[in-house]
Amino acid sequence: MPVTVLLKHLILSFVGTLIVLFSTVMAVAETAHIEINYVIGDYEIEEIVSQKNVTFSKFDLGKNLGFKDKPVWFRINAQTDNVVDGQHLIITPVHIDNIQVFANSVHGYEKILNAGDRETSPISMIPEGYSVTLTSYQLDAPIYIEIASKNVIYPSFKIVGFNEARHLAITSVFWFSLSFGITLLYFAWATSAVVSSPQLLLLTFILRLAMFSGALFVHSGMWRFLTSLESLPPQDLIHNVTGLAYITVAQLFDFALLRTIYCKTAIKAFLIMVLLSALAKTVFFISGEVSLALIVNNISALLTLLLGAMMVVLPRQNKIDTSKIQLSRTAVGAYFILQAIPLILLFILSYFENSNYLRISDIMFMNYALVPGGFIAYAMLKHQQRTYRANTELELRAQHFIELSLLEQEKRSEMKRLLETLAHEIKTPLATLQMAEAVGRIDQKILQKSTDSISTVLNQISRVEHIERGAFVLETTEIDLCSLIKNVLKSVDSSANIECMDIKVNADWNGLYIVLSNLVGNGEKYKKPKTQVSITIEKLSDSIDVLIKNALSRPILEPDRLFEKYYRDTTNANQPGTGLGLYLAKYLTHAFGAELKILKSDDEFVMRLSFSSGM
Repeated sequence: MPVTVLLKHLILSFVGTLIVLFSTVMAVAETAHIEINYVIGDYEIEEIVSQKNVTFSKFDLGKNLGFKDKPVWFRINAQTDNVVDGQHLIITPVHIDNIQVFANSVHGYEKILNAGDRETSPISMIPEGYSVTLTSYQLDAPIYIEIASKNVIYPSFKIVGFNEARHLAITSVFWFSLSFGITLLYFAWATSAVVSSPQLLLLTFILRLAMFSGALFVHSGMWRFLTSLESLPPQDLIHNVTGLAYITVAQLFDFALLRTIYCKTAIKAFLIMVLLSALAKTVFFISGEVSLALIVNNISALLTLLLGAMMVVLPRQNKIDTSKIQLSRTAVGAYFILQAIPLILLFILSYFENSNYLRISDIMFMNYALVPGGFIAYAMLKHQQRTYRANTELELRAQHFIELSLLEQEKRSEMKRLLETLAHEIKTPLATLQMAEAVGRIDQKILQKSTDSISTVLNQISRVEHIERGAFVLETTEIDLCSLIKNVLKSVDSSANIECMDIKVNADWNGLYIVLSNLVGNGEKYKKPKTQVSITIEKLSDSIDVLIKNALSRPILEPDRLFEKYYRDTTNANQPGTGLGLYLAKYLTHAFGAELKILKSDDEFVMRLSFSSGM
């Protein structure tokens, strides 16, 4: 699959994922048939059940309670008239440190579930949370849940039947598979791209994808869900480490992104903020202040995105390197804003304790992961298009230069052949004059013959140059073909045998005269000794043909090259000639719409000059 097609598929996958994700989250977020209240404090189950000195407040699903040092107790009342056995209590998200569920029994309230990120938990029906089966007896009374966590607390509770629980599990696996599949596509494409064009931006992008894949496995609960058979092992440490590390790697990718536009000095503040936040959360995490580390993690993620968005107002400082991915300031600004908006909403919803926090949180996680992939895919697509256009332009220029070079070579080669022709054709008459001078017998006849030979060569070369540059104007008139041929025979002093008839053709008189003179002269020059040139005029149904024949002493080696400029057959190298006669005849014949062809080239040489019957 071509790279550009692959990138378009990636972008479409990204957009489609966000749209379907948003619609799915909105569709399944509501939970009916339960009433939830909560209270914060270090209470025992007996105090909670008796509600002595305990005041519960209404809890809306999706609400963020923030970081809490003390446990949060939830009371759930099932509001249904037909309570049946086999209902399942679903508790999400998976990263809650500790969950204890208490339900009514004949002996009072008993713990029916002990689970969490820090606990060895029983196998759940869904990967991204915990589940416990409830009886109708237990549902007749309130269910109490104690949650203690150093992470942000925004739990979701559902009481569903087996089919609904299975649907939730299938939905979770589907979204995990889709997200992981898109990530693998990004990863495969980025790896192939960095092999052909190593760049810091692509390298950090690959690192970010690798970290996201690990975080996705852990934060979705899929790692424990797929690798455990009897119970779910604790994953609090790896959960927190992957969350903290992923944000830092994502910020380093953002730094590499800014480096494509700005020099190192301009983005030094951005890098310093990333390094300081990484150092601070590492110190807090090692010292046991996990909540502080996570707070720094979240705040630094938002601040770096805002800083990156604000930096786009600065003028571009880096020189454009067409070999690397080039991004506009508008595109980079859009990238930072797209990721910052969900984070800003989360902070606002958290501050006002809004119940939409859970919905936005789910979207934010995918957005913070998939936006970079879609953005880089888009940027690479544009880069590939620019590279393709640049390469195409370079190829066209290279082709143009090659053509110019070939033309120049042809001109030089033609000049060389011209000089060789002049040297060969002028040398013979000059040698005749030198010999005559040596013996003291330079008479008018020898001088005239030598002068005529040199003049003929120069005139033919001049005529070719004159015709090629368009200075020779063709004027089509009706010509008596037989009369013209007889004039040509007289001018070239030919005793050719002619079979003539009264036929007229439309052509340029001077041009046709030159053509016939060259053809007849060529026949006389290269005919077999003691033979005659034969000229025949034939009137056919669709053409009028003039056939000029002469017998050959030996076959012509390369008949197809006879019309080339300056070409002379090596079998007749001892004969004088410029190699321009047949070239000129072919050129003029084509100019006034006739056709000139060689019919035979073994023991008889036949040239056929054809005129259309309509000419």
